[in-house]
Amino acid sequence: MMNKTSNNPFNTIILGFFLFNVISDVFFKLSQGSEIVIAGFKIIGLFFIFKSFFSIKNRNIYLFSPSYSNLLSLYKIICAIMIVRGYMIDYQYVWISTAGMINYHFFQPFYILCYLMPYVSYIDYRFYDYGYFMRLAYKCAKISVFLFVVAFPFLIKESSQRLLSSDSFSGNVSESSWILPYTIFNLFVFFFLLGKYQTKVERNWILGGFISVLLGGLLLGRRGRCAIMVLYSLFPIYMWIQKFRRGKFFVGLFALMCAVALTFLLFNTSLTSFITSRGTTDTRSGVDVALMDQMDSWEVVFGKGLNGRYYYPLREDDYLKGWRYGSETGFFNLILKGGLLMAFVYIALLIIPAFKGMFRSNNLLCKASGYFIFVSLLELYPFGWLMFDLKFLIIWMGVVICMNPQVRYMNDEQVYELFFERKIS
Repeated sequence: MMNKTSNNPFNTIILGFFLFNVISDVFFKLSQGSEIVIAGFKIIGLFFIFKSFFSIKNRNIYLFSPSYSNLLSLYKIICAIMIVRGYMIDYQYVWISTAGMINYHFFQPFYILCYLMPYVSYIDYRFYDYGYFMRLAYKCAKISVFLFVVAFPFLIKESSQRLLSSDSFSGNVSESSWILPYTIFNLFVFFFLLGKYQTKVERNWILGGFISVLLGGLLLGRRGRCAIMVLYSLFPIYMWIQKFRRGKFFVGLFALMCAVALTFLLFNTSLTSFITSRGTTDTRSGVDVALMDQMDSWEVVFGKGLNGRYYYPLREDDYLKGWRYGSETGFFNLILKGGLLMAFVYIALLIIPAFKGMFRSNNLLCKASGYFIFVSLLELYPFGWLMFDLKFLIIWMGVVICMNPQVRYMNDEQVYELFFERKIS
């Protein structure tokens, strides 16, 4: 028997992602770009991830149904072809130096590494330790809440500056006072959905971390992030309503009235005046229209490859001279790289386990995982880039458990014993 916490190689993978994503980003914010320190954390993180991945001998090769396995294989083939095509270009790469090339290939979570995330599905789900994951989330939530309280006066000041500045939407105002608590807890938001498996203390602190991310986004006008956080908050409200066998309609109506009243209060105070003023401002469609206009019919279907680009100048000091190698909108970024084929295969690959988790499961973990996957698809519009990070680790763990009927049909007590506190052989 192997103790899940002390000797489980999957927990080392989680720790590796934590070093690669969270710790390195925190040092980037604190040191204002100390490249050696940041690279060091990322290298150690990658070492932990890949060493532990290959040390796990059990593989879920035959876990999925033949049709879903074929769909997953198709997606991997599309990604491989897209990456190879990305180097068959006759124009400048997105990097301009050897250091830049190394940075993009080994340290950027959105370049090549993100297309490796589906291989998480090869790891035997019996190694998954959500308890270790949740304890890490709990600690990060406490830090995030503390930093948010300290940063709150600066948030108010920055929000006021943005509202009064003529460059309100240019991104020139520093967001460092919010970014640090956001960086620490944002990748653990999933555990806000798992209140049933937490102690009261853990639940309260994780709720505090969730609120700190939401309020920071409200104050600084991060519309997409706020919308996604509101979507997350609907899940525990829905699960709470399900506890009432009688009068669900009236309970739901009361909850809806409370949500509307809270939204009205939030958006009619000076604290959220910036996001209110920005709410109808279109800062994205011009980029996406330019992207689609510069693709022919074949490219719309199959994309331009990993290093596909389009012309849309936004800054005078742009070293790429107006060429853009991605879109802030995740869905259009998928189209640019791999076309509609890649985008719709990816969506199909995730919508199936999302549906099974939400509607064909008997436990909170599968339902929350299905909902989290579903929201990640909705997030393809405001941002939603594929990433090599803890969030997509959780998503692909969710794919595995939601596609497994044995896990879906477990009750919460069995799930808690299997994934949160027990030992595995």
